[in-house]
Amino acid sequence: MKKIIFLISFLGLSLHAQNNVTSKNIFNFNYQVAEENVIKT
Repeated sequence: MKKIIFLISFLGLSLHAQNNVTSKNIFNFNYQVAEENVIKT
């Protein structure tokens, strides 16, 4: 459950950084890692 809450909060943070291309790229990478972690557990 904690990972799901983390993912939601991270999505919220990414919305604030939408205009920053670098932040978007970092978010996309972190989102993929988070998705893999959710699948593994």
